[in-house]
Amino acid sequence: PDDVPPDTPPGPDADTATDTTPDLASDAAEIAATGPQVHVDAPTPGYVRGTIGISAIATGDPEVVQVRFTVDGGLLAEDDTPPWEATWDTTGFDDGDHELAAVAYDAADQSAAAAVTVTVDNTPPDVDFLSPEPGEIQHDEIFLAVDASDNLELDHVDLWVDGGGEPVEVSEAPWELLYEGAALEAGLHTAFASAADAAGNES
Repeated sequence: PDDVPPDTPPGPDADTATDTTPDLASDAAEIAATGPQVHVDAPTPGYVRGTIGISAIATGDPEVVQVRFTVDGGLLAEDDTPPWEATWDTTGFDDGDHELAAVAYDAADQSAAAAVTVTVDNTPPDVDFLSPEPGEIQHDEIFLAVDASDNLELDHVDLWVDGGGEPVEVSEAPWELLYEGAALEAGLHTAFASAADAAGNES
């Protein structure tokens, strides 16, 4: 009766040992695994032209210490202090799609990247008058028509008569307009046309 069965659990007064030593190696690995986070703030996907500002938002623990901006994999600029910004002269690149990326590096030399695709367009559209022809006589309504094109995307054409006239926007082909000429004095008048593409280039 004085024997205690071998499978009897220890009583509440029994001494037990619990290992509370933190797993430092595991904790350190968990912190390092977080790494930086980054996304391209500007520009947004779409058309770009000329010299533009570019920026990224980057955070991390350890802290982010540098952001590099690349275009199609080639280094464009580096920034070592927030806000993470640079400029991009797009005129040195061919018209068309390009990938702009921001690569963030933290104090542990971990990195993360984000990218956007933008369309460079530094070429203005072409526009030529079809009507009226030089010296042509028209009455009451003046028929204005142009041939307009762009290497990427034509947005609209403005047509008007005389320098002080109010331009009328034509947003789709055919690029033509019947201009009310009854209010114009008899004599020589000049027709004007301008074309704009989706990137904002004009001619």
